[in-house]
Amino acid sequence: DKEEQQHAEAEESDRQSARDAAGQSKLPLGVTPDDILIYNSYQIKLKQKKQLLAQIASVEAEKEVIERQIEKGRNAILKATEKVTEKSNNIGRTADICSFSRAS
Repeated sequence: DKEEQQHAEAEESDRQSARDAAGQSKLPLGVTPDDILIYNSYQIKLKQKKQLLAQIASVEAEKEVIERQIEKGRNAILKATEKVTEKSNNIGRTADICSFSRAS
């Protein structure tokens, strides 16, 4: 029994060694599994970076649209304020003319 168990363990060890050798033989010379993991990690981070840059560009474009709308609103308020000031001045002049006419 002991001998059979040792023989079975030796065969399993040989199979595992063969699997490991086959897996390593698929890698180019000088490339380790760690190198592959590092490269895959780099690719994932690069993809995430591109996605983040695209999101930033989208947010910046939206920000520019909002800033243009704000500027249009400011201009509309400024024009309306100028019109109100002009009308106020006209009313003031008209009141002055009316009060001058009554005084004469």
